[in-house]
Amino acid sequence: MDEFAKALAGTDEAERLYAVQDMAETGNAVYAPLLVARLLVDESGLVRDAIVSGLKRLDCTAIFEPLFDLFLSPDAYMRNQAVVLFAAQNDDALGFLATRFDHADREVRKLILDALFEIGTRDAMLAIRAYIHDESLNVKITAIEYLGRLGDCESADDMLELFQREDDPMLRSTVLESLGSIASGAAVEWIVKTLAFDGDINRTPPLYLPQVLKLVAKVGDRAFIVDVLGSVENYSLYAEDLLKALDEGSRRFSDLAADPVLQKRLVAILKDKEVHCNVRGAVAERLARMAESGITSGDHLFELGMNLMARPELVVAGVRLLAVSAHPRAEGIIRTITERTQDDVLRALCEDAANVE
Repeated sequence: MDEFAKALAGTDEAERLYAVQDMAETGNAVYAPLLVARLLVDESGLVRDAIVSGLKRLDCTAIFEPLFDLFLSPDAYMRNQAVVLFAAQNDDALGFLATRFDHADREVRKLILDALFEIGTRDAMLAIRAYIHDESLNVKITAIEYLGRLGDCESADDMLELFQREDDPMLRSTVLESLGSIASGAAVEWIVKTLAFDGDINRTPPLYLPQVLKLVAKVGDRAFIVDVLGSVENYSLYAEDLLKALDEGSRRFSDLAADPVLQKRLVAILKDKEVHCNVRGAVAERLARMAESGITSGDHLFELGMNLMARPELVVAGVRLLAVSAHPRAEGIIRTITERTQDDVLRALCEDAANVE
Protein backbone atom coordinates (compact mmCIF):
# COMPACT_ATOMS: atom_id res chain seq x y z
CA MET A 1 0.00 0.00 0.00
CA ASP A 2 2.81 2.42 0.87
CA GLU A 3 4.44 1.75 -2.50
CA PHE A 4 1.18 2.49 -4.34
CA ALA A 5 0.57 5.63 -2.27
CA LYS A 6 4.10 6.88 -2.95
CA ALA A 7 3.71 6.36 -6.70
CA LEU A 8 0.29 8.02 -6.67
CA ALA A 9 1.77 11.11 -5.04
CA GLY A 10 4.73 11.30 -7.41
CA THR A 11 5.43 13.78 -10.21
CA ASP A 12 5.62 11.21 -13.01
CA GLU A 13 2.27 10.94 -14.80
CA ALA A 14 2.93 7.40 -16.06
CA GLU A 15 3.80 6.17 -12.58
CA ARG A 16 0.61 7.69 -11.19
CA LEU A 17 -1.43 6.00 -13.93
CA TYR A 18 0.14 2.63 -13.14
CA ALA A 19 -0.48 3.15 -9.43
CA VAL A 20 -4.16 3.91 -10.04
CA GLN A 21 -4.53 0.82 -12.22
CA ASP A 22 -2.79 -1.40 -9.68
CA MET A 23 -4.97 -0.11 -6.83
CA ALA A 24 -8.14 -0.73 -8.82
CA GLU A 25 -7.08 -4.22 -9.85
CA THR A 26 -6.72 -5.29 -6.22
CA GLY A 27 -10.42 -4.59 -5.64
CA ASN A 28 -9.49 -3.46 -2.14
CA ALA A 29 -11.75 -0.68 -0.85
CA VAL A 30 -8.95 0.59 1.37
CA TYR A 31 -7.55 2.41 -1.66
CA ALA A 32 -10.74 4.40 -2.28
CA PRO A 33 -9.88 7.27 0.12
CA LEU A 34 -6.41 7.64 -1.43
CA LEU A 35 -7.84 7.76 -4.93
CA VAL A 36 -10.55 10.30 -4.21
CA ALA A 37 -8.06 12.51 -2.39
CA ARG A 38 -5.78 12.40 -5.42
CA LEU A 39 -8.72 13.14 -7.71
CA LEU A 40 -9.11 16.49 -5.98
CA VAL A 41 -5.56 17.66 -6.68
CA ASP A 42 -4.22 15.90 -9.76
CA GLU A 43 -3.84 18.18 -12.76
CA SER A 44 -3.60 15.42 -15.35
CA GLY A 45 -6.83 14.67 -17.20
CA LEU A 46 -5.59 11.15 -17.95
CA VAL A 47 -4.90 10.43 -14.30
CA ARG A 48 -8.22 11.89 -13.15
CA ASP A 49 -10.11 9.78 -15.68
CA ALA A 50 -8.17 6.70 -14.59
CA ILE A 51 -9.01 7.43 -10.94
CA VAL A 52 -12.72 7.68 -11.72
CA SER A 53 -12.54 4.43 -13.71
CA GLY A 54 -10.73 2.77 -10.84
CA LEU A 55 -13.15 4.00 -8.16
CA LYS A 56 -16.06 2.60 -10.17
CA ARG A 57 -14.56 -0.84 -9.58
CA LEU A 58 -14.20 -0.40 -5.83
CA ASP A 59 -16.56 -0.31 -2.86
CA CYS A 60 -16.84 3.43 -2.20
CA THR A 61 -19.17 3.42 0.80
CA ALA A 62 -16.37 4.74 3.01
CA ILE A 63 -15.93 7.85 0.84
CA PHE A 64 -19.55 8.84 0.27
CA GLU A 65 -19.05 12.05 2.27
CA PRO A 66 -16.13 13.37 0.19
CA LEU A 67 -17.88 12.24 -2.97
CA PHE A 68 -20.97 14.18 -1.99
CA ASP A 69 -18.83 17.24 -1.31
CA LEU A 70 -17.92 17.15 -5.00
CA PHE A 71 -21.54 18.10 -5.78
CA LEU A 72 -20.61 21.53 -4.41
CA SER A 73 -17.42 21.82 -6.43
CA PRO A 74 -17.13 24.80 -8.82
CA ASP A 75 -15.58 22.35 -11.29
CA ALA A 76 -18.25 20.81 -13.54
CA TYR A 77 -15.99 17.82 -14.19
CA MET A 78 -15.90 17.01 -10.48
CA ARG A 79 -19.65 17.37 -10.11
CA ASN A 80 -20.31 15.10 -13.07
CA GLN A 81 -17.85 12.47 -11.89
CA ALA A 82 -19.48 12.43 -8.47
CA VAL A 83 -22.74 11.52 -10.20
CA VAL A 84 -20.96 8.74 -12.10
CA LEU A 85 -19.36 7.34 -8.96
CA PHE A 86 -22.54 7.35 -6.89
CA ALA A 87 -24.35 5.65 -9.77
CA ALA A 88 -21.67 2.96 -9.92
CA GLN A 89 -22.50 2.02 -6.32
CA ASN A 90 -26.09 1.27 -7.35
CA ASP A 91 -28.56 0.80 -4.51
CA ASP A 92 -25.75 0.97 -1.94
CA ALA A 93 -25.67 4.71 -2.57
CA LEU A 94 -29.41 5.22 -2.11
CA GLY A 95 -29.38 5.10 1.68
CA PHE A 96 -26.71 7.77 1.84
CA LEU A 97 -28.30 9.98 -0.79
CA ALA A 98 -31.68 9.66 0.94
CA THR A 99 -30.28 11.58 3.91
CA ARG A 100 -29.48 14.47 1.56
CA PHE A 101 -32.68 14.56 -0.53
CA ASP A 102 -33.81 17.87 0.96
CA HIS A 103 -30.47 19.64 0.51
CA ALA A 104 -30.91 23.42 0.48
CA ASP A 105 -29.08 23.85 -2.84
CA ARG A 106 -31.38 23.04 -5.77
CA GLU A 107 -28.38 22.34 -7.99
CA VAL A 108 -27.27 19.66 -5.56
CA ARG A 109 -30.77 18.17 -5.56
CA LYS A 110 -30.57 18.11 -9.36
CA LEU A 111 -27.27 16.22 -9.17
CA ILE A 112 -28.81 13.74 -6.73
CA LEU A 113 -31.55 13.21 -9.30
CA ASP A 114 -28.94 12.59 -11.98
CA ALA A 115 -27.34 9.90 -9.82
CA LEU A 116 -30.70 8.30 -9.05
CA PHE A 117 -31.53 8.19 -12.75
CA GLU A 118 -28.21 6.53 -13.57
CA ILE A 119 -28.85 3.94 -10.83
CA GLY A 120 -32.26 3.32 -12.39
CA THR A 121 -33.55 0.62 -10.03
CA ARG A 122 -37.09 0.48 -8.67
CA ASP A 123 -35.95 1.98 -5.36
CA ALA A 124 -34.24 4.77 -7.29
CA MET A 125 -37.47 5.46 -9.19
CA LEU A 126 -39.38 5.67 -5.91
CA ALA A 127 -36.88 8.26 -4.72
CA ILE A 128 -37.17 10.24 -7.96
CA ARG A 129 -40.96 10.41 -7.56
CA ALA A 130 -40.55 12.53 -4.45
CA TYR A 131 -38.85 15.20 -6.52
CA ILE A 132 -41.83 15.87 -8.78
CA HIS A 133 -43.15 17.90 -5.84
CA ASP A 134 -39.89 19.79 -5.30
CA GLU A 135 -40.09 23.55 -4.83
CA SER A 136 -37.65 24.08 -7.71
CA LEU A 137 -39.26 24.07 -11.15
CA ASN A 138 -36.08 22.78 -12.78
CA VAL A 139 -35.86 19.89 -10.32
CA LYS A 140 -39.51 18.98 -10.90
CA ILE A 141 -39.07 19.02 -14.65
CA THR A 142 -35.96 16.85 -14.42
CA ALA A 143 -37.75 14.33 -12.18
CA ILE A 144 -40.68 14.10 -14.62
CA GLU A 145 -38.32 13.59 -17.55
CA TYR A 146 -36.36 10.87 -15.75
CA LEU A 147 -39.47 8.96 -14.64
CA GLY A 148 -40.69 8.92 -18.22
CA ARG A 149 -37.36 7.70 -19.52
CA LEU A 150 -37.27 4.99 -16.86
CA GLY A 151 -40.79 3.87 -17.79
CA ASP A 152 -42.24 4.39 -14.31
CA CYS A 153 -45.91 3.76 -15.11
CA GLU A 154 -46.91 4.14 -11.47
CA SER A 155 -46.02 7.83 -11.56
CA ALA A 156 -48.50 8.62 -14.37
CA ASP A 157 -51.32 9.64 -12.01
CA ASP A 158 -49.02 12.05 -10.15
CA MET A 159 -47.98 13.59 -13.45
CA LEU A 160 -51.59 14.02 -14.53
CA GLU A 161 -52.38 15.75 -11.25
CA LEU A 162 -49.33 17.98 -11.69
CA PHE A 163 -50.37 18.79 -15.25
CA GLN A 164 -53.77 19.93 -14.03
CA ARG A 165 -52.35 21.99 -11.16
CA GLU A 166 -49.35 23.65 -12.81
CA ASP A 167 -49.40 26.05 -15.73
CA ASP A 168 -45.70 26.36 -16.60
CA PRO A 169 -45.35 25.53 -20.32
CA MET A 170 -42.01 23.72 -19.97
CA LEU A 171 -43.27 21.55 -17.13
CA ARG A 172 -46.47 20.70 -18.98
CA SER A 173 -44.54 19.87 -22.14
CA THR A 174 -42.26 17.56 -20.16
CA VAL A 175 -45.29 15.81 -18.66
CA LEU A 176 -46.72 15.26 -22.14
CA GLU A 177 -43.42 13.84 -23.36
CA SER A 178 -43.09 11.48 -20.39
CA LEU A 179 -46.68 10.30 -20.54
CA GLY A 180 -45.94 8.98 -24.02
CA SER A 181 -43.79 6.31 -22.35
CA ILE A 182 -45.86 5.50 -19.27
CA ALA A 183 -49.51 6.53 -19.68
CA SER A 184 -52.58 4.51 -20.59
CA GLY A 185 -55.05 5.38 -23.32
CA ALA A 186 -57.52 6.64 -20.73
CA ALA A 187 -54.95 9.08 -19.38
CA VAL A 188 -54.30 10.41 -22.85
CA GLU A 189 -58.00 10.95 -23.47
CA TRP A 190 -58.14 12.88 -20.21
CA ILE A 191 -55.25 15.07 -21.37
CA VAL A 192 -56.99 15.82 -24.65
CA LYS A 193 -60.22 16.75 -22.88
CA THR A 194 -58.32 18.94 -20.43
CA LEU A 195 -56.50 20.88 -23.14
CA ALA A 196 -59.14 20.86 -25.87
CA PHE A 197 -62.26 22.74 -24.85
CA ASP A 198 -65.41 20.68 -25.44
CA GLY A 199 -63.16 17.89 -26.72
CA ASP A 200 -62.37 19.84 -29.90
CA ILE A 201 -58.74 19.09 -30.74
CA ASN A 202 -58.59 22.28 -32.80
CA ARG A 203 -59.05 24.33 -29.63
CA THR A 204 -55.94 22.87 -28.05
CA PRO A 205 -53.36 25.61 -27.30
CA PRO A 206 -50.97 25.69 -30.28
CA LEU A 207 -47.96 25.21 -28.00
CA TYR A 208 -49.16 21.76 -26.98
CA LEU A 209 -50.93 20.43 -30.06
CA PRO A 210 -47.86 18.79 -31.71
CA GLN A 211 -47.06 16.94 -28.48
CA VAL A 212 -50.69 15.95 -27.98
CA LEU A 213 -50.80 14.46 -31.48
CA LYS A 214 -47.61 12.52 -30.77
CA LEU A 215 -48.95 11.36 -27.40
CA VAL A 216 -52.25 10.20 -28.89
CA ALA A 217 -50.39 8.26 -31.58
CA LYS A 218 -48.08 6.58 -29.05
CA VAL A 219 -50.67 5.62 -26.45
CA GLY A 220 -54.25 6.00 -27.73
CA ASP A 221 -56.27 3.15 -29.14
CA ARG A 222 -56.86 2.90 -32.87
CA ALA A 223 -60.28 4.56 -32.87
CA PHE A 224 -59.06 7.46 -30.75
CA ILE A 225 -56.05 8.04 -33.01
CA VAL A 226 -58.31 8.15 -36.08
CA ASP A 227 -60.73 10.48 -34.35
CA VAL A 228 -58.05 12.94 -33.21
CA LEU A 229 -55.86 12.95 -36.32
CA GLY A 230 -58.92 13.09 -38.51
CA SER A 231 -60.24 16.15 -36.70
CA VAL A 232 -57.26 18.47 -37.09
CA GLU A 233 -58.17 21.21 -39.55
CA ASN A 234 -55.14 23.50 -39.83
CA TYR A 235 -53.08 21.45 -42.29
CA SER A 236 -50.88 24.38 -43.24
CA LEU A 237 -49.47 24.64 -39.72
CA TYR A 238 -49.64 21.05 -38.45
CA ALA A 239 -49.17 18.93 -41.57
CA GLU A 240 -45.72 17.69 -40.55
CA ASP A 241 -46.92 16.91 -37.03
CA LEU A 242 -49.87 14.96 -38.43
CA LEU A 243 -47.60 12.97 -40.69
CA LYS A 244 -45.22 12.15 -37.82
CA ALA A 245 -48.15 11.12 -35.65
CA LEU A 246 -49.48 8.87 -38.40
CA ASP A 247 -46.06 7.25 -38.70
CA GLU A 248 -45.96 6.75 -34.94
CA GLY A 249 -49.44 5.26 -34.84
CA SER A 250 -48.68 3.00 -37.80
CA ARG A 251 -45.93 1.34 -35.79
CA ARG A 252 -48.62 0.10 -33.42
CA PHE A 253 -51.44 -0.41 -35.91
CA SER A 254 -50.05 -1.53 -39.26
CA ASP A 255 -53.33 -0.88 -41.08
CA LEU A 256 -53.88 2.58 -39.60
CA ALA A 257 -53.17 4.43 -42.84
CA ALA A 258 -55.86 2.37 -44.57
CA ASP A 259 -58.57 4.17 -42.62
CA PRO A 260 -60.65 6.29 -45.04
CA VAL A 261 -60.69 9.24 -42.64
CA LEU A 262 -56.91 9.38 -42.47
CA GLN A 263 -56.53 8.85 -46.21
CA LYS A 264 -58.83 11.82 -46.70
CA ARG A 265 -56.60 13.86 -44.40
CA LEU A 266 -53.49 12.89 -46.36
CA VAL A 267 -55.10 13.99 -49.60
CA ALA A 268 -56.14 17.28 -48.00
CA ILE A 269 -52.55 17.91 -46.88
CA LEU A 270 -51.28 17.08 -50.35
CA LYS A 271 -53.65 19.60 -51.92
CA ASP A 272 -52.92 22.39 -49.45
CA LYS A 273 -50.59 24.79 -51.24
CA GLU A 274 -49.61 26.40 -47.94
CA VAL A 275 -48.01 23.17 -46.71
CA HIS A 276 -44.24 22.98 -47.19
CA CYS A 277 -43.21 21.18 -50.37
CA ASN A 278 -41.09 18.66 -48.46
CA VAL A 279 -44.11 17.57 -46.46
CA ARG A 280 -46.33 17.38 -49.53
CA GLY A 281 -43.67 15.30 -51.24
CA ALA A 282 -43.53 12.94 -48.25
CA VAL A 283 -47.31 12.56 -48.34
CA ALA A 284 -47.17 11.81 -52.07
CA GLU A 285 -44.60 9.08 -51.45
CA ARG A 286 -46.75 7.60 -48.68
CA LEU A 287 -49.82 7.54 -50.95
CA ALA A 288 -47.76 5.96 -53.72
CA ARG A 289 -46.53 3.19 -51.41
CA MET A 290 -50.07 2.63 -50.19
CA ALA A 291 -51.25 2.25 -53.78
CA GLU A 292 -48.45 -0.22 -54.53
CA SER A 293 -49.48 -2.25 -51.48
CA GLY A 294 -53.12 -2.21 -52.44
CA ILE A 295 -54.06 -0.17 -49.36
CA THR A 296 -55.63 2.57 -51.42
CA SER A 297 -57.00 2.88 -54.92
CA GLY A 298 -54.92 4.67 -57.55
CA ASP A 299 -57.96 6.19 -59.25
CA HIS A 300 -57.60 9.63 -57.69
CA LEU A 301 -53.79 9.68 -57.79
CA PHE A 302 -53.58 10.75 -61.42
CA GLU A 303 -55.38 14.03 -60.70
CA LEU A 304 -53.29 14.60 -57.58
CA GLY A 305 -50.10 13.92 -59.51
CA MET A 306 -51.04 16.35 -62.26
CA ASN A 307 -51.76 19.04 -59.66
CA LEU A 308 -48.36 18.55 -58.04
CA MET A 309 -46.56 18.84 -61.36
CA ALA A 310 -47.65 22.46 -61.60
CA ARG A 311 -44.94 23.17 -58.97
CA PRO A 312 -41.37 22.61 -60.24
CA GLU A 313 -40.21 21.42 -56.82
CA LEU A 314 -42.99 18.80 -56.75
CA VAL A 315 -42.63 17.39 -60.25
CA VAL A 316 -40.83 14.29 -58.95
CA ALA A 317 -43.63 13.67 -56.45
CA GLY A 318 -46.19 14.20 -59.20
CA VAL A 319 -44.50 11.69 -61.48
CA ARG A 320 -44.42 9.19 -58.63
CA LEU A 321 -48.19 9.43 -58.26
CA LEU A 322 -48.78 9.23 -62.00
CA ALA A 323 -46.69 6.06 -62.15
CA VAL A 324 -48.85 4.22 -59.60
CA SER A 325 -52.18 5.63 -60.77
CA ALA A 326 -52.70 3.09 -63.57
CA HIS A 327 -54.35 5.89 -65.55
CA PRO A 328 -54.23 5.35 -69.33
CA ARG A 329 -52.68 8.79 -69.92
CA ALA A 330 -49.98 8.42 -67.27
CA GLU A 331 -47.42 6.51 -69.32
CA GLY A 332 -47.52 9.00 -72.19
CA ILE A 333 -47.11 11.98 -69.90
CA ILE A 334 -44.18 10.40 -68.12
CA ARG A 335 -42.57 9.54 -71.46
CA THR A 336 -42.92 13.14 -72.63
CA ILE A 337 -41.30 14.45 -69.46
CA THR A 338 -38.46 11.97 -69.90
CA GLU A 339 -37.75 13.19 -73.40
CA ARG A 340 -37.86 16.88 -72.54
CA THR A 341 -36.29 17.20 -69.10
CA GLN A 342 -32.65 18.11 -68.54
CA ASP A 343 -32.84 16.98 -64.92
CA ASP A 344 -30.98 13.68 -64.64
CA VAL A 345 -32.69 12.72 -61.38
CA LEU A 346 -36.14 13.35 -62.82
CA ARG A 347 -35.26 11.50 -66.00
CA ALA A 348 -34.07 8.47 -64.02
CA LEU A 349 -37.30 8.45 -62.02
CA CYS A 350 -39.41 8.70 -65.16
CA GLU A 351 -37.49 5.93 -66.88
CA ASP A 352 -37.90 3.67 -63.88
CA ALA A 353 -41.59 4.48 -63.57
CA ALA A 354 -42.52 4.00 -67.22
CA ASN A 355 -39.86 1.44 -68.19
CA VAL A 356 -38.63 3.70 -70.99
CA GLU A 357 -35.12 3.92 -72.32
